[in-house]
Amino acid sequence: MDEGYSAAAMVSLVAASLRRRGLPLPFEASVLDGGGGVAGRDGTRVSLSAKRRLLAAVAEAYGEGELVLAGQAAIGGPFDALGHALASAPTPGECLARWRRLERYVHSRHRTIITTQTAEPTGSAETARTTDGVVVHHTAPAGPPPVRHESLLVAGVLAGLLSAQGCTTVRLSLAHKAMPPVTTTLLDGGRLVAPRVPPGPVDRFRLTWTQGAPRQTPTEPEPPPAGRGTVTEAVLRRILTDPTRRWTLGELAAATGTSARTLQRRLREEGGSFSTTIATARVMRASALLADAAVPLSTVGFLAGYADGPHFSREFARRSGTSPGRYRTVITHAEIDHEPAL
Repeated sequence: MDEGYSAAAMVSLVAASLRRRGLPLPFEASVLDGGGGVAGRDGTRVSLSAKRRLLAAVAEAYGEGELVLAGQAAIGGPFDALGHALASAPTPGECLARWRRLERYVHSRHRTIITTQTAEPTGSAETARTTDGVVVHHTAPAGPPPVRHESLLVAGVLAGLLSAQGCTTVRLSLAHKAMPPVTTTLLDGGRLVAPRVPPGPVDRFRLTWTQGAPRQTPTEPEPPPAGRGTVTEAVLRRILTDPTRRWTLGELAAATGTSARTLQRRLREEGGSFSTTIATARVMRASALLADAAVPLSTVGFLAGYADGPHFSREFARRSGTSPGRYRTVITHAEIDHEPAL
């Protein structure tokens, strides 16, 4: 996955949001989106300048608030697989951490710096819940900073992902440098509060939410192929419930009802280790995703838990003997060739 693909996904996200709300696409958007979503096919790219033209056209036609609302569609359409991988995080903090890993995976020129704020209790003693918050700085490690339309879109996407993760009363606000400080709320519980975004910097914003009920562990997938030890199979099944997660030895030990030291020993007895089991799970997940032609090749590595594209290509080729692209070509053609005649 590269930045051209991520720009295309953002373009399609905005276009899908407008269509869902019954708003016609500005001319620039219709040209880039092609009416069907440019990011849904392998190899599709959109340049930075083209993405910025689209965002400017939408802001001109409908107001900058429409860019914030587009983030509410972050788990549908072009972001379907990615959005669900991000929103399936066990906690809001992990959800935001996955977004940052995705930025690194695509080598985005823009990054988010996230600072956690102190949690505040809400409600009575019997029904007390915790309102959490972060301050986000949307910036560029090197080179020109993001334009305001890009920052507003990212802010909306992060708010949408937190809502999808299970957070309630998600609020997005801008903090203006003034004496005393002035805060402008843009989004509250998925509702646009300030359709007209005030002038001034928008690269720093605050997200607050009330954490929902603990997310249940996803349903375990089909068991790994036979031929492995029972402990290794149990660990593989657990990893494959959420391959994007950065599993620790302690988490997997707790999930399998043992201690970290005992789990290490049992994996060694079955001819493996913690690191090799993680690597095996990632290749298994990548192989399944590559067999599904509907999943863009550019997203497979991230969804399987790899840190970046080169790492994915290198490790997959080392373990499978062929490149991800070649594997997809062979496996999908083989499935077509073996379809029964009607």
